[in-house]
Formats: sequence, structure tokens, C-alpha cells
Amino acid sequence: MRSSRLRWLIHTSVSSETLSQLRPWVRFSQFEQQTKPHDIATVVVREFEEFRGRHEPLMKYIVRKDEVSLVGMYLVRAYALLGAGKTKLKALVDLILGCNSPLYRNELWNTFLSCLCESPDIVDVSFINGLQEQMDFYNIGANATTYMYLIALTLQAGQDPMPLYSKMISDGITPSTAMFKSVLQTMSRCFPDNEIIIEIATFFLSNDLSDENLSFPLQRLTLWLLWIAKDASLSPSLLPMLLQLLMKQVKKLPDPQKESNGEKKEKSLEENTSKEHEMLGTLLKLPVLRQMEHHCWWFRDIASFDSISKLLPPSIGKELDSTRDPIPMVCTLFASGNIERGMQVLHETDWEGQHEESTRKSSFPSSVFDKRERRIELLAAELITTSAVDRAYYFLEELHKKNVSVNLGALNIIICACSLQGDEVRAIETAEAIECFNLKPDSSTFKYLIWQSGPFQMRENTVTELLAMMNTLGIHRTPSIIHLAVQQLVWLDFISEALDLTVESIRSDCIGWKTVAHLVRRLVYLGDMHSASEVMCQAMEGSLKDKFPPHFVQFVAIRTQSQHLKSLMTTK
Repeated sequence: MRSSRLRWLIHTSVSSETLSQLRPWVRFSQFEQQTKPHDIATVVVREFEEFRGRHEPLMKYIVRKDEVSLVGMYLVRAYALLGAGKTKLKALVDLILGCNSPLYRNELWNTFLSCLCESPDIVDVSFINGLQEQMDFYNIGANATTYMYLIALTLQAGQDPMPLYSKMISDGITPSTAMFKSVLQTMSRCFPDNEIIIEIATFFLSNDLSDENLSFPLQRLTLWLLWIAKDASLSPSLLPMLLQLLMKQVKKLPDPQKESNGEKKEKSLEENTSKEHEMLGTLLKLPVLRQMEHHCWWFRDIASFDSISKLLPPSIGKELDSTRDPIPMVCTLFASGNIERGMQVLHETDWEGQHEESTRKSSFPSSVFDKRERRIELLAAELITTSAVDRAYYFLEELHKKNVSVNLGALNIIICACSLQGDEVRAIETAEAIECFNLKPDSSTFKYLIWQSGPFQMRENTVTELLAMMNTLGIHRTPSIIHLAVQQLVWLDFISEALDLTVESIRSDCIGWKTVAHLVRRLVYLGDMHSASEVMCQAMEGSLKDKFPPHFVQFVAIRTQSQHLKSLMTTK
């Protein structure tokens, strides 16, 4: 059906030279978005070749008096997607070269190159060299866009792009930030090239660029440059250059501390290290970093370089404004071994955010944690060694000795990290030491202690004991804790304890439907149909009545043969 529709569009488009009858080709872009491009290209080329005969009669549909027609653009795209070095590609090259207008020929050629960049598997070195030879032989003019695609193709083929870059400069073509963006993104997918990175950094440093005159923000290009540089084999001169580039971007921003007369302080970066600290702190406040949080992960790699790591201010957490999330930076500091520095940032920032104890019923408590617990687990996952955990704890201990208040969330990070490592001793010792910091455990503390009581230990039940301790201390049980406790008890084959906890939680209206479903499935598997139907009926009679999927309730009713449950289904 789609093929016949395309055939109608093609024949309608080329049956007349009028613009009004060429407009149906606009709809072709809609088909291209809905179908595999290669399949559409096959249909388009086949339909054209059925009646095109020679290229000359068709050229009038490709190039009009005012511009390259939409028909021509899609025809070039269709040919290019069918494979390089093939018969159809040769026909495409002949078709482009048959265009008499150099301007339109260049436009078609750039369209052709952009299509090849989308299909890197069909590009090889000999083919790229052939493209350049044809450009020289047929005098196809090259602009910055042409070189952008050629350099990208060269990088995809694993070749040195510097000869092309040098040729572009010798031709008097000024590189554009759009070209650098394309090159950097290509290198992020394939082969980082040290020399081209240096050329880009040199271009940024030697030109007085401003974001107002750029098609792509310079600050983001700087981030791309640092991101690529971490994967390249850095030359001795590259890292200082990148650092200089980093400082140059910050230098253009307003100085947060000004003279009394309103003028900026003029101090040399080389002569004043504190100024460098201030500048780097300003860089960390950039809106572009807040908009692209994942780019903070490049701290993980560059923090190991001494020349950059030394520029991190001792109180870097205070450099961050209130809207800046410190979690990505702390994670990367932990991962790079800067444990004390990361704990200092946590101490100086409100990393937990505005948090209230969650009592809402979650549809999937085991994975939909409240915001604070998500952040705790993300940070704990970076403390992957016993030494890292001990260093984090000793940092908090030193703060307490100086009569500085310690955040309970920081201790919960350590308990969570111990649980992730399966270190029961350190997890319990840290929990017991909470009182020494003049603090009281909360629900997250017990959650991570229960988390430790998992199937790998296969010991006697400690989950029920921890839940009883929560009641003694007056700590509210959240749905996520109930789900985790039931899950652990089921894994450890303490079915009766899991059943009692589930029934109690249903009565107190503090449980999610998936927690009940998890236990019911296990009961059905064990053949305890009576308990399964009783738990299910109690849940259906309570606030979870409209939460269970109908097919699950029907499954339990059929397996347990519970008339009561069937009646609840009909009255739902």
C-alpha cells in the first residue's frame, strides 16, 4: 500500500514542471520518518529508473531556475542510501555532475555527503579519496560544509583528517563552530584525533569568539572538547591548552567580586591562584552545566589530572549556587578517589533537597523511591571499596570531633555502601554509631540494614527484628520498606513472617499492590491457595481494590477457586 502511494507521488511530481505539482513531494518526508530510509530509497530509485531513460531529461526536475528542487534533494538522498561504490551510486555522481550550475551542483554534492555520513558502514579510504579526486576533476566548489562532511567521513574511516583541514585553511575557508561540533561528535563515536583537537583548541584560543556570533554555544563546545580529550592519547601540550581554554571561557563572565567603583579586578591567572579557584567556581555555576547535568561526568576523568585537580577550591561546595545539583560532581569525585573532597561538598551543600517523609502508596515501591533515597543510593554506589567507606566515615568522625554537626544522610550513604558491598559488620557498626553523632536513625537507615539482610547471607531472620526495632523507636514504615522487607523474607523462605507482615500492612494501609502480588505469586507457587486467596481478598476489600490489574485478579481467582474473590471481581 505504501509502495503504491509512493509510486503515485513520484509520477505526480515528475509529470509537470510546475511548483504546485511538485509539492506532493513534501509528503515524502513524512513517509521517510515512518519507514526505514533504505526501504523508501529502494522504492524511489526503482520508480525513477523505470521511466527516466537518460539523466538529461530528468535534470529539469532536479534543478529549477531558482533553486534545487525538492525532487532532486530526495532523489540524491535515495541514491546515496543504497550503498557506496555501487552502480546506483555511480549513476548519482553522474547525475550531480550533469548539473550545469556550480552553485546547485555544490548543494547537491553536500546533500550527498551528508547522507554518506549517516551510513558510515559503506565508507572506506579508497572511496573517500575517489570523492576528492572527482571534486578536483569536475571543479566542484567546496565550502565549510563540504569540508565538514569530508572530515567526518575521514574520521569514520579511521584516517588522519589533518591533510583535509590544512587544505581547507589553504583554500581560505574559515572553520565554523558548526563544523567543529560535527567533528567533535564524530570523534566521540569513533577515533579521537590528537592533532585536530589541538587545532580546535588553538582556533578557540586565537579568536575572540562570543556566543552571540556562533551557531553553537562556545561553552558547550568547550565541554565537547574536554569530553573528547579524555579519550585521546594526550600530548604534553594539549592538557595545558585545554586548561587555558577552560579558564578563558570563565574569564569572559562577570566577576562575582567587583571593586567598589564597579570595575572588574584585573589579575593575572598565572600570578594569582585564588583567582583561578574563583573562576573555576564560576564555571561550575554556568547555566549550560545546569542544563546538561550529564556533562558533569567529565570530572570523573579529568579530576585525575594534577594540573586540573589542584584548581578545585578547598571549599568547592560553597562555590555552587542553590540551584546547582552537587550530586554529579560528588559522584565523580568519589569515583576518582577524592573521597574527602566529595564528603566536603556534601557537607557544604543542601544535597538532600526539600524532603518530607514519604507516606504515599507507590505503584512499585521497590523501584520508585523518594528523592532522597535515590540520591543516597547513587552516591553509595561510587564508594566501591572498603577503604573508600572507611575514609568517608573518618571524615565525618573528624567533623564531629570539631563540634561540627553531621548530616544523617551522610551516615546513611555509608550504611548503604556497606550493604552494597555485602559488609554486614560495617553496616551494623555504622548504624550503632549514629547515636555517637547525637543523631537518631530514620527509615532510610533501617531500609539499608534490611537491604543487607538479603538472600546471599541465607541466615536466620533479621528482617522482623529490624522492623520491631523501628516500632520501638517510633519510626514510620514506608511502602518501600515494606516491599523490600517482604521481598527479602520471601527470598529467605520465611513465608509465614512475610504473610504476617503483609496482612498487618494491609490493615494499616501502608503497602503497594505489587508487594501483595509478589507474595501471592509465591504462595500460589507453593500451593498454599488458602493463604493466597485470604491475602488477596483482604487487599481487594481495602484501598487496593482498584489497583490490581484485572487479569492478575482473575488468575488468582481461577487458581485458588475462591468464590469470595470472584464476587469481589464482579462488584469492582
